[in-house]
Amino acid sequence: LLLSFLQLAWILWLNFSLTSKIAGTVGVRVLQPCSIRLSEGWNLISLCMKPDNLSISAILEDVDYRYVLRWNRSRQEFDIYSPRSSQNPFTEWDPNESYFIYYRNQTGWLEVAGEEFGDLEIPLLVGWNAPSYPYLFSTNISRYLSGLDYRYLMKWNTSQQAWTIFSPRAAVKPFWLIYRGEGQFLLMRSDGVLKYNKSLLQS
Repeated sequence: LLLSFLQLAWILWLNFSLTSKIAGTVGVRVLQPCSIRLSEGWNLISLCMKPDNLSISAILEDVDYRYVLRWNRSRQEFDIYSPRSSQNPFTEWDPNESYFIYYRNQTGWLEVAGEEFGDLEIPLLVGWNAPSYPYLFSTNISRYLSGLDYRYLMKWNTSQQAWTIFSPRAAVKPFWLIYRGEGQFLLMRSDGVLKYNKSLLQS
């Protein structure tokens, strides 16, 4: 099942409006280094560690979710995974990609155990891409966007359920940092390679 990028706003509004709030629980727990906070509604995330088992069902085993969206950059459309479907267009998580998760509870955590990522190179195509941000630390996005021929970088605001858009030409930038577990979308003017130098980004 494929959905165009422009249809996403309707899907987000509809699902968020129709889903009732479920009270969460309060407790004390020790979190994994790669712990990604989830809020009710849509969350755009990246894995900050690489698990041994990359199946969607294994990674989201303890998460109360309804859908997972993966951006198909060749078609410029979304593929949709549902745990209730017997036929899904994908069943494994690509660690180099950002994914939307529709979370059913008010708040929660996705905890990922595995190996830390080193330096990475992610090929990018003309148009929209959803590359991951794979590290346990935050960094300034200008450190890895330098040299890329891009128009926009977008992050997802989970509290507002809306995009926050970074343009290199804008006089005022809404953000400069990307944080552990955050996903992103990049609109490329031409093909390129996103190069993550871990030591440089961490310095």
